[in-house]
Amino acid sequence: MRKGLFRKEAIAHQSTAITGRLLMTPKPAFMAIAAVLVIWLMVVIVFLMQSSYARKASVQGWLEPHGGVYKLYADPRGGQVADIFVKEGQYVERGASLLRVSYSNKNALGTPVSERLLKELEEKRKRTQGIIERLHTLHSNALHTLDVSITHAKKEQVELQDITRITRSQYEVTLTHFENTQSLYHDGHVSHIAYQEQNLRKLASEEQLKRAIQNQNTANNKISSLTQKRASLPMQQRNELANYQNGLSDLNQQIVAHHNTHEETIYAPQGGVVSGLHIKPGYDIKSNNLLLTLVPKSSSMQAHMLIPVHSAGFIDEGQSLNIRYDAFPYQKFGMQSGHILRISKTLILPGELNDAPIIANEPAYLVTAELINETLVAYGEHIQLKAGMTFSADIELSRRTLIEWLLEPLYSLSGRL
Repeated sequence: MRKGLFRKEAIAHQSTAITGRLLMTPKPAFMAIAAVLVIWLMVVIVFLMQSSYARKASVQGWLEPHGGVYKLYADPRGGQVADIFVKEGQYVERGASLLRVSYSNKNALGTPVSERLLKELEEKRKRTQGIIERLHTLHSNALHTLDVSITHAKKEQVELQDITRITRSQYEVTLTHFENTQSLYHDGHVSHIAYQEQNLRKLASEEQLKRAIQNQNTANNKISSLTQKRASLPMQQRNELANYQNGLSDLNQQIVAHHNTHEETIYAPQGGVVSGLHIKPGYDIKSNNLLLTLVPKSSSMQAHMLIPVHSAGFIDEGQSLNIRYDAFPYQKFGMQSGHILRISKTLILPGELNDAPIIANEPAYLVTAELINETLVAYGEHIQLKAGMTFSADIELSRRTLIEWLLEPLYSLSGRL
């Protein structure tokens, strides 16, 4: 029984071609092209696997000495430059006088009001000082007068004591004569007139004794009063003097406060070289105007940069960076190298960065970097980099091969990146 649609003989007859079997042989040129394509494809694959691509962040920054710079700003009150004690490029020690600023207002005639008030205070202080000096003299004279009075009173007391002693002796003698006369009178040996005369002598002597005792008591009281007054007078004088001295102290405080509000001498808070001195005596200054800058002498230069938050994830200490100074086009002078020293732990918000030549437009971290070279070669000369120079820097965030970069969408889908 036949299983197929055609007989075996028919199928065998159809499989035999009259012209024979077709065999295609490639040309040598085609083989060469194919070999080149294969080699090129292998080279591309090797290149993509060996070459890498670095993702970088371009940030802005500025140069600043290691010790920082001190910028002196005008007082919010404003004022006028009265005197300048330094000059541009001069090195000053800490505590040196830099300048004096006057804050006095003027009346309609152009006369400083504060100067007039200060003059009146000075005159009042002179008057008070004169009163204090005269008080010293008056107090000294008063003490001397009391001492002299006490000395005279004591001499008078001694004299009165002698007078009292003599008067007492006279009284005792007169009293004895009176008693004798009285006895004789009672016996009838003396007349009544003689008795009366002797009685009058006794009474007169007694009166003299009482007067002498009274004078002596008065002298004693006078000495006691003078001594007490002499003892209390220094305290009274000190109290009186203290009142004027307190008034003088108040005047001195008013004058000092007036000097602080009228004029102010500004001193250097640290040693450094004076820079940016663009003011002169007589210049009017407004609130928070920059007056001058103090730059540390022989201090190494550092780079400060602001790294945006979205670029700070892969930045670490020790990373290298390439710097392009704005004052020296990198196309002509090339780029400089450095590495990161410190990264701030806190975030800087827009408006929080003061005294910087660049503006923080977005939240960022402050990064400090060390420069490999603090000079730049330009036209065969070494030019010293200056504080405040701005620059752009490239910081490498991550590095991947080209094949990883091409396959990044697939990696992202799989969650590997």
